[in-house]
Amino acid sequence: MKRLKFFIILFWMLFSKSYDAYCTFEHTPDLSKEANPLVTILGL
Repeated sequence: MKRLKFFIILFWMLFSKSYDAYCTFEHTPDLSKEANPLVTILGL
């Protein structure tokens, strides 16, 4: 049961982060509207 829970959480984390990156790239490819401080302030 612990392994199943681990893999479900791992899959959800990977899916949500990759979908966030995809949506960000689709809506603002040059990152001009990005609200993440790491991107806007530090340029990462």
